[in-house]
Amino acid sequence: MDFGQVARDLGLNESQVRQAVELLDDGNTVPFITRFRKDQTGALDEEQIRKIKDRVEKLRTIAERRQTIRRSIELQDKLTDELVAAIDAAKTLKVLEDLYLPYKPRKRSLASVAREKGLGPFAEQMLAGAITGDIDEAAQQFVNSTELTSVDDVLLSVSHIIAEGFAENAELRDAIRRLVWKEGRLRTQKLELPDELNANDEDDLDVEGQLNPDVPSETGVQEGLGSESTVVEQPTTSDQQVADPGAAIVSTGESPELATAETVTAETVTAETVTAE
Repeated sequence: MDFGQVARDLGLNESQVRQAVELLDDGNTVPFITRFRKDQTGALDEEQIRKIKDRVEKLRTIAERRQTIRRSIELQDKLTDELVAAIDAAKTLKVLEDLYLPYKPRKRSLASVAREKGLGPFAEQMLAGAITGDIDEAAQQFVNSTELTSVDDVLLSVSHIIAEGFAENAELRDAIRRLVWKEGRLRTQKLELPDELNANDEDDLDVEGQLNPDVPSETGVQEGLGSESTVVEQPTTSDQQVADPGAAIVSTGESPELATAETVTAETVTAETVTAE
């Protein structure tokens, strides 16, 4: 555990962090440490100790997951020096899981089925632009009378392999996540409901703004990008009770790795997602 890094992140002395962690590890509660162990922690208050506790727990969770992922990939005999460096440098669980995704044990996917049909090398050639001439003619060699009965079947199977490769690319996933967090916009719209389920008329549910609260609402999407509105409804019958019909989607205002959204029944939510055109 790098107590020095925790101390720098929280603006505290390393000795204070170390003492607080030792007391917490011994089973002492935060209120107890605050009241009766001030001499050992340098008079840290309850909020500071809770921040230390949360930060250390998060770092330990990441460290444990890092070791689990390394062992799993090593057992597959696929652990390279480059991958080890990337895993060791990962600072969040999200980054670790992105790195682990291509090696994570799972059920058969459409892409794995396509590879079993011998289409892996052909997909790599297509992705690299190494196929000269007509693609349909190149795909014809894989057509057979059983599993791949047409050129369309071949190309569809190849597309599964290519799509899975994009989905498992850690750098691409991170770039898209950050782009959506930076440029994404969110719009909520009230759904017309029966009177007994309708929200208070005073509630303003027609709201639009940036996903990232640190970006001014006036900032539009980047030039060259468009927006596509998708309406998502969760039907509610008159027999169901609406806990808070005035609520809509909310953003926690945290980093892209931690951002979450919550939806509440009885509302129609229109989320504008950034799409490349």
